[in-house]
Amino acid sequence: MRTILIPHTADSSSARIWIGVTEADSTPPDISVTVLATGMTKVAAAANWKAVTAGGELNAAESRTYFQIVEFSGLSARARLTVAANEARAMLTTLPAALPRVGDPPFNVLLGSCYFGNNDRGLSALMTALIQEIPPDMKILCGDQLYLDFPSLVFGVPFNAKGKARLFLSKYLRNWGEPNSYRSLLQESATYFSSDDHEFWNNFPNSATIVAPTWTAGGRAEWKRVARPLFDDFQNDVPAGPPICRVFKVGSLSFMIADTRLDREEGSGRFMQDADLQLVEQWARSLTGPGVLVVGQPVFQDPQTGFFGGLTKRFGDRNLPDYDQYPRLVQALLDAPHSILVLTGDVHFPRVSRAIRPGQPGREIIEVIASPAALVAGPHSKTKTAPARFPSQPIVPLPLPVTTFDEFRRAGDNLVTLSLTETPGKIDVELKYWFIGESQVNRPTVTLSLT
Repeated sequence: MRTILIPHTADSSSARIWIGVTEADSTPPDISVTVLATGMTKVAAAANWKAVTAGGELNAAESRTYFQIVEFSGLSARARLTVAANEARAMLTTLPAALPRVGDPPFNVLLGSCYFGNNDRGLSALMTALIQEIPPDMKILCGDQLYLDFPSLVFGVPFNAKGKARLFLSKYLRNWGEPNSYRSLLQESATYFSSDDHEFWNNFPNSATIVAPTWTAGGRAEWKRVARPLFDDFQNDVPAGPPICRVFKVGSLSFMIADTRLDREEGSGRFMQDADLQLVEQWARSLTGPGVLVVGQPVFQDPQTGFFGGLTKRFGDRNLPDYDQYPRLVQALLDAPHSILVLTGDVHFPRVSRAIRPGQPGREIIEVIASPAALVAGPHSKTKTAPARFPSQPIVPLPLPVTTFDEFRRAGDNLVTLSLTETPGKIDVELKYWFIGESQVNRPTVTLSLT
């Protein structure tokens, strides 16, 4: 029996810890989970273990994997803590009650996406260096935490549901449980997860050219029936199901974690339910200070147009601008009374871009991309500039697009840290890109101010 601890969400006084047990021949017994510095202990009770069954395709004896969530309360704000259970360890920092002032240790957010374990180029070693220099207070993982659909080679994914369940669970267990893997990132600081297509398959929920089981409606339904419960079991910490929109604040800074993939519809209609998009719109327009919006794909993107764009939408992957809801998201961002920092991934290169709203000094839309943590295939050879305007094509009845330009862009496996401090009237952000498997002597940095 092997134990795994992954910190999930936290606030300034409480934290939720995911505890998993693998290689278990029967339902695990009670396991004590302890916050070492405080002596606080919670019991992961034997009665609360849930078997991971991939939607019922595996029974407990086949899965041998169980999990539950334990919650600690009464913690001190911004306390860096070690959590222990059996042989497992994880690091947790509760959130600060307010953003630090200049001169105090900054509030550090770690952003990442897109991890293909077969091509890990040294994530664990980089995390060791990162933690020593910039210990994260929290992290945001905004999609493709694993690749259920790759390698596929058209027919490489089992056609029956039980075969998919075994394969998909093995990928979660590798990334969540193996030393020197994605676990080195997962076990460090509180985690806000959102999904993207490879938690399912490329271009989810539409068909994928190289994944044969997705070519039919029945095949797609079966795949989703197996994959979605695994996402819920490993990446969600809310018993009623993952909230598509999750809002929290750190001082004057408001976060909106908006999953644009879990409820995405086939075709090009909606990337989330209308009621959830309305929550995003209301959040942006009612900000009382700067905001951070997390989405699974960049908002500074071109739509797929023309003959080849149509082929890309059909056989490749739709971008947010390819959806009918996109103008509503754009309008909400343009209407926001304060700066909005968009954090995202997906595109397999890092980039920092800025949109300047004319006549509205300081009220900027800034997009930060961290992708990939481990590239799924091919060389790191391509990056793409942000469109010169946002939105890149005029959308009636929106106002004229605003000017966009890149602050930083290059290729390579990466994570990014955002170190935030507050002064009266603004929040300063120092971005630092960490390139995996490369010399870290001169890490690229970008300095931003949010008002």
